[in-house]
Amino acid sequence: MPQMVPVMALSGVVTFVSSILAMWPVWGLLTPVWILILAFGSTFSMMFLPGGRLGNLLFWVGTIVIAYISHTMPHDPVW
Repeated sequence: MPQMVPVMALSGVVTFVSSILAMWPVWGLLTPVWILILAFGSTFSMMFLPGGRLGNLLFWVGTIVIAYISHTMPHDPVW
Protein backbone atom coordinates (compact mmCIF):
# COMPACT_ATOMS: atom_id res chain seq x y z
CA MET A 1 0.00 0.00 0.00
CA PRO A 2 2.05 2.97 -1.23
CA GLN A 3 -0.51 5.39 0.22
CA MET A 4 0.63 4.40 3.72
CA VAL A 5 4.25 5.54 3.21
CA PRO A 6 3.57 9.26 3.84
CA VAL A 7 1.27 8.45 6.75
CA MET A 8 3.86 6.23 8.42
CA ALA A 9 6.64 8.75 7.73
CA LEU A 10 4.58 11.51 9.32
CA SER A 11 3.70 9.36 12.33
CA GLY A 12 7.38 8.50 12.79
CA VAL A 13 8.37 12.17 12.77
CA VAL A 14 5.55 13.05 15.18
CA THR A 15 6.60 10.21 17.51
CA PHE A 16 10.25 11.31 17.42
CA VAL A 17 9.44 14.96 18.15
CA SER A 18 6.93 14.03 20.88
CA SER A 19 9.49 11.77 22.54
CA ILE A 20 12.05 14.56 22.52
CA LEU A 21 9.58 17.03 24.03
CA ALA A 22 8.50 14.54 26.69
CA MET A 23 12.03 13.56 27.73
CA TRP A 24 13.65 17.02 27.52
CA PRO A 25 13.20 17.76 31.27
CA VAL A 26 14.96 14.49 32.09
CA TRP A 27 17.98 14.46 29.76
CA GLY A 28 18.20 18.05 28.50
CA LEU A 29 20.40 18.69 25.48
CA LEU A 30 21.32 15.01 25.08
CA THR A 31 17.68 14.00 24.56
CA PRO A 32 17.85 13.62 20.72
CA VAL A 33 20.95 11.44 21.04
CA TRP A 34 19.34 9.17 23.65
CA ILE A 35 16.10 8.90 21.68
CA LEU A 36 18.04 7.88 18.54
CA ILE A 37 20.03 5.29 20.50
CA LEU A 38 16.85 3.84 22.03
CA ALA A 39 15.06 3.79 18.65
CA PHE A 40 17.92 2.01 16.87
CA GLY A 41 18.40 -0.41 19.75
CA SER A 42 14.75 -1.40 19.88
CA THR A 43 14.55 -1.73 16.09
CA PHE A 44 17.68 -3.83 15.71
CA SER A 45 16.90 -6.03 18.71
CA MET A 46 13.92 -7.44 16.79
CA MET A 47 16.23 -9.26 14.38
CA PHE A 48 17.15 -11.65 17.19
CA LEU A 49 13.56 -12.90 17.46
CA PRO A 50 12.67 -16.08 15.58
CA GLY A 51 10.29 -15.92 12.65
CA GLY A 52 6.68 -16.99 12.58
CA ARG A 53 4.21 -17.27 15.43
CA LEU A 54 6.87 -17.82 18.09
CA GLY A 55 8.63 -14.57 17.20
CA ASN A 56 5.31 -12.73 17.19
CA LEU A 57 4.43 -14.15 20.60
CA LEU A 58 7.85 -13.29 22.04
CA PHE A 59 7.58 -9.73 20.70
CA TRP A 60 4.23 -9.10 22.39
CA VAL A 61 5.22 -10.80 25.64
CA GLY A 62 8.38 -8.69 25.76
CA THR A 63 6.43 -5.51 25.01
CA ILE A 64 3.92 -6.22 27.78
CA VAL A 65 6.67 -7.09 30.28
CA ILE A 66 8.61 -3.91 29.49
CA ALA A 67 5.44 -1.80 29.79
CA TYR A 68 4.59 -3.41 33.13
CA ILE A 69 8.08 -2.87 34.51
CA SER A 70 8.16 0.75 33.37
CA HIS A 71 4.88 1.47 35.18
CA THR A 72 5.75 -0.32 38.42
CA MET A 73 9.36 0.87 38.72
CA PRO A 74 9.73 3.22 41.72
CA HIS A 75 10.86 6.69 40.68
CA ASP A 76 10.70 10.28 41.84
CA PRO A 77 8.61 12.71 39.78
CA VAL A 78 10.54 15.32 37.80
CA TRP A 79 8.33 18.25 38.76
